[in-house]
Amino acid sequence: MLISTITSGADLPKAILMAESVKRHMRDARVVVCLAEEELPRTDAVPYADNLVLAKHLGDPDFYQHIFKFTQAQCASALKGQLLRFLLDTFPEERHFVYVDATMYITGPFDELAALLQNRHIVLCPHLLEPVGPDAASEIGALRDGTFCGGLIAFKRSAEGQRFANWWTDMIASSYEDPLGCLFLDQKWLNFVPACFDAAVLRHSGYNVAFWNIHESGRRLVRTGAGYEAGGLPLRCINFVNLMGLLDQTLEVALPDRADPVYELRAWYAAQLAEMERTVPADSSWSYDFYWNGEPISDTARAKYRAVPAVKRRYLNPFTVSNRFFG
Repeated sequence: MLISTITSGADLPKAILMAESVKRHMRDARVVVCLAEEELPRTDAVPYADNLVLAKHLGDPDFYQHIFKFTQAQCASALKGQLLRFLLDTFPEERHFVYVDATMYITGPFDELAALLQNRHIVLCPHLLEPVGPDAASEIGALRDGTFCGGLIAFKRSAEGQRFANWWTDMIASSYEDPLGCLFLDQKWLNFVPACFDAAVLRHSGYNVAFWNIHESGRRLVRTGAGYEAGGLPLRCINFVNLMGLLDQTLEVALPDRADPVYELRAWYAAQLAEMERTVPADSSWSYDFYWNGEPISDTARAKYRAVPAVKRRYLNPFTVSNRFFG
């Protein structure tokens, strides 16, 4: 099994901590980290990652035209399809491929996911496993952003897996503008996958526990002698993403009892991340927030560039100009 992620320099310590957690529970798995920066990190070692590849080396001849359209928060969404195709081409000995967010921490082997891949070509993980009522903000969010999570997805080497990787790459690169303003433009397309591809849905409460589903009664964490369980099943991975403080807000409302095991696990993760940052420092400055002359790129420039027809975009490297160019 090959497990991969995409990150900017700001979250590289989180990506390497994710890699460490893979090696802890799945020693034979290969870990590939894709870094969406112009240069490799300024550090002597990047432990636990078997391969570190720059995003510009994934093979897209229009890389700069593509990445200019996205913000730092969207860089993983922008590149997932390209990474999947790169992995298929670069690691011919691997059969099963898993993408996870850099903010994911693995707490057990992916046995159930691997079992699904034996008979199906793609595995999706839903954001929610329980309907919680018409006034639930999490359900409205899932309708807006997509039923399935782009932060945990798996596929296998097959004609169907290749077809999916090619299709997803093309859709992410399209000129489609979501009228609802979704932040993660890769994710909404996954709604089509169960109908259009040979895909399985991973309905296991121990995978991808996160702020969007931690309120579910079937996700409640329990500490056992063997580790943690979620809804009576082994906890396999938990996503500590705290986008706009949503993890903090959800815990305060849904799980206010500080004795809940989720707080213990979160505190442990924070301590491990602080330790990892001493080895692999974070870099808050993103390469693709600036033109090559050093000028910061404005949101207006990105928006106007996205509005340029795709045929014309490919003849201009937007990083070579300035905000003034876009008026």
